[in-house]
Amino acid sequence: MKNAVIVLLIILLSSVFLGAVNLSYAVPQTGSLTTSYDELAATYTESGNLTVFDVDYWWISGVDQGEQVLVNIVTDPNDAWESRIYYSNLTLVQSVGYGNTHIHEFIASKTDTYLLRITNDVSFNYTIESTHPIDAGQLPPTELSFVLLPNPATVGGLVVLQGTLTSYGNPVPSAKVTIKLGANPVGTLTTNSTGWFKASGSVGSAGTYNITVQYAGSEQYLPSANWTILVVKEATKIYCRIDPNPVNVSGSFTYEGILVNGYSQPLAGATIQLYKRTLTGPWVYIASVATNTYGIFNWQSTATTTGTFVFAAYYAGSETREPNYNYAVQVVQ
Repeated sequence: MKNAVIVLLIILLSSVFLGAVNLSYAVPQTGSLTTSYDELAATYTESGNLTVFDVDYWWISGVDQGEQVLVNIVTDPNDAWESRIYYSNLTLVQSVGYGNTHIHEFIASKTDTYLLRITNDVSFNYTIESTHPIDAGQLPPTELSFVLLPNPATVGGLVVLQGTLTSYGNPVPSAKVTIKLGANPVGTLTTNSTGWFKASGSVGSAGTYNITVQYAGSEQYLPSANWTILVVKEATKIYCRIDPNPVNVSGSFTYEGILVNGYSQPLAGATIQLYKRTLTGPWVYIASVATNTYGIFNWQSTATTTGTFVFAAYYAGSETREPNYNYAVQVVQ
């Protein structure tokens, strides 16, 4: 630009609901500028006055496809306006001029950086208004994904929930997502700059739970939700022993134990599968026994061969209880 000093000003306006709108523009050092941002109406307005000596530019970035960009120029009455306004990545809807007022309405043709360029030796006041579409049909969709680790989980154990909120593969930052356990909201998270969110917690009772993460949408993005099933099971533990041990060949012995939950409470009526092997041989199934009222199981037999043997007690678990196993080593002499 001739006979002028260019000052580059960058305005960053951010909102929890609308993300960021960035406008960069070149204006003479003597020009004045005012800006406003109406969060409810989803509009950004920039106004100022400047004198163009050959060429001037506006770069508009952070504007979504389908967004309206309105340029209103009022020239000095002594200056002639030749309608020399150029643009890129914008579609001109209409251009109206009456007297010294000139209005140009554009629609963003894609999500990109847009250039408005004026080539005139002219003094004028201007307003650039950027309006986010409020018609939900024009808003970009969002994709919400998350995982629960571990799943199945254990009663009282830590469960980590983490996920991302994106739109066309791009992160949606500073967005509020709600976590629901069944139909009940249990917390709200805010996505970071990469659209990522994370939370952790525990469930106090066994069962199957529907976990939903929901984004309510905004004036910039459509809502989205996702859900999964969390299975929470009661922890179990088996304690077992062989008595007597060591035992003599032809002697009787008892393989006994107890099945309890994570709070050391006995579990009655559970089936325990018993296996036996030598130190180097394969496991061989030998019997199934049930726990009594006190969670105790036992199996009696006679030692037939000298050597060292390993006995295993295995509980297969259930819909509400985790599986578990334990073993005991027997010496027959």
